[in-house]
Amino acid sequence: MKNTSFLSILLPLFFIVGITSCSEVKKGESTVSIVDKISIQKDSFTLAAEEHPLSKNNDGVFDDFFYNFVVDEDFRLKRIHFPLPNVHFGQCTSIKQNEWKNAAPIDECKIYAILYSSHTDFGAEKDTTIREVEVDIVHLKNDRIQQLFFECQDNKWMLCKMRTMITRAHTNNSFFDFYTNFANDSTFRQQHIKNPFHFKTEDEYSNESIEGSVNAEAWAEYSPELPDNILVCINYGKKNHTSNERFLILSDLSAGLSTTLKFKKIRNSWMLTNLENY
Repeated sequence: MKNTSFLSILLPLFFIVGITSCSEVKKGESTVSIVDKISIQKDSFTLAAEEHPLSKNNDGVFDDFFYNFVVDEDFRLKRIHFPLPNVHFGQCTSIKQNEWKNAAPIDECKIYAILYSSHTDFGAEKDTTIREVEVDIVHLKNDRIQQLFFECQDNKWMLCKMRTMITRAHTNNSFFDFYTNFANDSTFRQQHIKNPFHFKTEDEYSNESIEGSVNAEAWAEYSPELPDNILVCINYGKKNHTSNERFLILSDLSAGLSTTLKFKKIRNSWMLTNLENY
């Protein structure tokens, strides 16, 4: 998974088709040839529209939309249903547009994550049939989670609801508690890295895969930057919170890098078992 591929902003194609009257036809150039040229340009336009990923869905896949939602404040405000329904620790409230700026720290997101509980769910981020997506903003040090509920309405993704709760009330609280310690406590982290762990990356020159076993003590040489304060986590696929596996895919918005961390519950304790850098 490469952030630059599915988070790229596509430039529109512009075609100018000039229709020349018969009186303006140059000597030796037939009317048929002009019609053929117009036909070719028209076919090219049609083909380009069909190939454009936003032609059938104004926002493409959710990842494309979410990138713009994070980096573009003007775009973001247009994609929120105001007043936004908000369940704040069990109390139903609403958020007006002028109150949104401090409501959710989405603009602070520099690295976001996709969380899967099964390898079979991989690729769900490219599924254009998905119409509802939940994004968790996990405040790792404050025992608080803000859930953003997005819906695709008339081919446009919109933020329709927000909910704030304590982390312990979330169905995935066990893993979030573990990750908080893993990201913030180096001693705890070292104790929860399988020795050795499996590492995989791609050679930047040959594009060939390089993989093998790495000693846990060498983690710092291979590890990515881990969000240690706020984890913005997109939930796709089946929410199987009883699974003993978690796949956390971290995407860096600025560097275009992607890292997959696989955690597995071993003897009732989460352990990092695999690391993939691309």
